[in-house]
Amino acid sequence: MDFYRDVFAWDLEVVGASSDFRYTMASANGENCAGILDATTDLATSGPHWVVYFQVGSVDEALERVATLR
Repeated sequence: MDFYRDVFAWDLEVVGASSDFRYTMASANGENCAGILDATTDLATSGPHWVVYFQVGSVDEALERVATLR
């Protein structure tokens, strides 16, 4: 966690601290930007990895824009 705090200047908040669910939310400038699941728990079955989500104001507008970029 120190790495993410130091490198990205993220604020970190532990939201799950049990032995089977250790999860931390990261935020930057007051906005959630990442969630970190402890890769040693049973929930992390595929090993360490990143899952990326994108937030858009309008799905329809985003899809139209993507279509123009192909």
